[in-house]
Amino acid sequence: MRDLAIALDNRPGALAEMGEALGKAGVSVEGGGAWVVDGKVMYSDHDNQLILVVDDIVKARAVSKAWATESV
Repeated sequence: MRDLAIALDNRPGALAEMGEALGKAGVSVEGGGAWVVDGKVMYSDHDNQLILVVDDIVKARAVSKAWATESV
């Protein structure tokens, strides 16, 4: 299993075209989602996991670790 990020144009039909292309290539998509920010497709969750797109991975790991500890 692999994570896959695909940037799509913000226009009607773009997501359907991507799904059709993946299907024709024999790629099975288990799940996931997307949303649009500034006209670009970002990332969402998959398999009940929170996925974050960050610009500072060191700080993000520290916040994630603290959050996980508090959530237990």
